[in-house]
Amino acid sequence: ERTYHLHARVGGDGGSPYLCPRLTSKAPCPICEYRQNMLKKSDPDDEKMIKDLAPKERQLFNVINLKEPDKGIQLWDMSYHLFGKLLDARIRNSDEEEGWDQFAALSGGMTLKVGFKEKSFGGRTFLEAETIDFKPRSEDYDEDKLEETHCLDELLIEPEYDVLKEAFLEAAPAAAGKSKSKADDDDEEDDEEDDGLEVREVRALL
Repeated sequence: ERTYHLHARVGGDGGSPYLCPRLTSKAPCPICEYRQNMLKKSDPDDEKMIKDLAPKERQLFNVINLKEPDKGIQLWDMSYHLFGKLLDARIRNSDEEEGWDQFAALSGGMTLKVGFKEKSFGGRTFLEAETIDFKPRSEDYDEDKLEETHCLDELLIEPEYDVLKEAFLEAAPAAAGKSKSKADDDDEEDDEEDDGLEVREVRALL
């Protein structure tokens, strides 16, 4: 798993998502700087824009979907608030002897059975994890399975300060505050839509 933060819909023509340098590597972020200046002004009219400009917390996972085993290890990109938050709570509130914190281990790990519920917000529907059960695996994974996993750190591209600033300034600040995106809706609804997920069993690999 790799947690990351992004700014959604940066720039004109619908915009594009960009990693937040401040939360990725503690580097300066022009969008966070702009948002911080707005916070200092304490203008009630800016509340929505301030919220829209906030970085969104997401997670990348290496997963094996047991309903699609032939596809091997797949990438799953999900809002933390729609899955990871519940997963953390389930592990945190479990008994130590249950070993749920080691569910992703190759040997002695567990399968996650995740139940999703459909929600709606702003005329759009999305799925949120409602239940997570930890099931013993029928067999362990071999060590060579790690060689098939995706290097999640390498998949995240952090933009240069000037590149991100130029993209951000392509659209007027007011437009940036009004724009909507998948990640924007995630944040407002504690969080996000994902494509076509149903009740599935997955084995997550760290």
